[in-house]
Amino acid sequence: MDKDSQLSLKKIVHELTQPLTTIKAYGFVASSQLDSGVYDPKVVANTVKKMVEAADFVSELLKRFSTIELAANLQFSVVDLAELIRKPCGLIEPNLRHFGIDLQIAEMPDCQVNVDAVHIQAAVINLFRNSIESRRNESDATPVIKVEASVNDEWVEVIVGDNGMGIPEEKREDLFQNGNSEGSGRGMGLSMCKEIVELHGGEIWHKDNSPAGAKFHFTLPLAKRGNQTFVQAKGDLIRNLKGDVGV
Repeated sequence: MDKDSQLSLKKIVHELTQPLTTIKAYGFVASSQLDSGVYDPKVVANTVKKMVEAADFVSELLKRFSTIELAANLQFSVVDLAELIRKPCGLIEPNLRHFGIDLQIAEMPDCQVNVDAVHIQAAVINLFRNSIESRRNESDATPVIKVEASVNDEWVEVIVGDNGMGIPEEKREDLFQNGNSEGSGRGMGLSMCKEIVELHGGEIWHKDNSPAGAKFHFTLPLAKRGNQTFVQAKGDLIRNLKGDVGV
């Protein structure tokens, strides 16, 4: 197996880990509820629904990773920003409960973005996982992950911040390169985020959070805000360059 194929396989394994973990966690919850003999059918049904959503996400990820090049399988569509952020929150929920993390979602701007939703949601999950890995185990403070967004010109800027340990100075230069954090998936996860965001014509960067932790900012192409529709062609330009002008 050549290096590109090996890297592609590692990417697939990395990206599938979280949704498969979610399916297992929700399956355990549903099984425990049923085994107890005392349960609310609506609660069980909701748990199973979350399992199905996670399984659907796995299916879509596999479609995107059917070739080595991510750009080859991009599927752009106009998506509501709030809905785009909602699914990653559900997929990461078991991890948040396990580690006692408070996920805070600020009110999202009323707008739509032109993206491959599955890839962007995978990027957000990677940022969540990065924050979970960076939590302060020795601290009495509740671990917090906060998601915010704002509209700037023809772009939406999304921020995922936490109150964890932050990024050590010596790791910042190659933060978005593969394998910058030995013993964890952070290097792979952040490099995937960079690749995905840049395929949408956007940018991603890191800042220190105050008083502690890290913030990751990334931009996405705006499609519609209120009654204003943007001739936002970042996704279209990428498709055109590859000879695929269809939506």
